[in-house]
Amino acid sequence: MEPRKSEAFVSPTEETVPLEDASRLPPPRFDEKSVQGAQPAVPIGLRARTRSWPATLVVLCVLGGVAGGLLGGLALSYFQRRAPGRGGAEISK
Repeated sequence: MEPRKSEAFVSPTEETVPLEDASRLPPPRFDEKSVQGAQPAVPIGLRARTRSWPATLVVLCVLGGVAGGLLGGLALSYFQRRAPGRGGAEISK
């Protein structure tokens, strides 16, 4: 089987991640045009709080699903024990 032309071979010994010196960012500019287009500074704590609500919502949904599954299973087993002869085949000795 021939390798596809879009697949490139990468040697495991070849460095694929550039070194820190090669990936330096340009120094910041503080000229008038850059200052006018800059976004206002926001404290880190406020930004973290605004982004944490989706994670909280996901956790609450998962906990609600687990609790609903447990309550449904307990209710099903309770009703099956309460009426053993109804709706199912009985085992005779």
